Parts: sequence; structure tokens; C-alpha cells
Amino acid sequence: MARKYTRRAALVPKIARSVPKKPLYVALALPERTHLLSLFDDPIFQQAWMNAQMSKPSCFASGGNTALGPQMASDRLHQLQGWTLFEAALLRQCDDPKQAAKPLEETYPDIKPARPAP
Repeated sequence: MARKYTRRAALVPKIARSVPKKPLYVALALPERTHLLSLFDDPIFQQAWMNAQMSKPSCFASGGNTALGPQMASDRLHQLQGWTLFEAALLRQCDDPKQAAKPLEETYPDIKPARPAP
């Protein structure tokens, strides 16, 4: 009995392709930044911040003397880096937004041709 060949394109349903959109960064306005600063000064938030710091993974991972020790150390380093970067991103929200730099205008002095030697 002969084999029947079917086209794969007919078997695979067409998937609607969506292009991911770039997330839009919206800087906090001055009242929002002052409100965020007041939240950071709140004793309950400070207590919650310290409790979260206690949940931070230790820099000393067990099993470092095994064959996967370097990989485990690298993974732990990435975990700690994630914690630090998240803290910095949260605290950076209180900073004033940076102003966009204006492009410089090109101004050249009038250059006169040199006089020929007599």
C-alpha cells in the first residue's frame, strides 16, 4: 500500500502573529513622588521592607563543593543581583526625571581664505 503524503501547512493551523509592544515608561509626577517618599517614611512600610530583606537569599549556598557548584554559585549571584536591582528600581522612582538633552547647533566661524604671500 502506497503512503499518502499530506502537506504540513494544511495540518498546522495559522497562528495570528502579534508583535510585542515596547513597554512605555511613565515618570512619576512631583505629587506622586512626594507621596511615594512619605510611604517610604512610614514605619509600617519600613518594617515590611526589613521583613522582605530577611527573606533575601543568603550569599552562602550549600553544595558548592560538588560538580555543579560553579553553576549554583552563578545562579545565586543572579538571584542576589535581581533583589538589588529591584530595590534600586523602586528607590529610583523618587528621583527627579531626567530632562532630554537638546541637540547642539552647529555653528562654524566664518573662515576667510588665506592671503597669498607677496
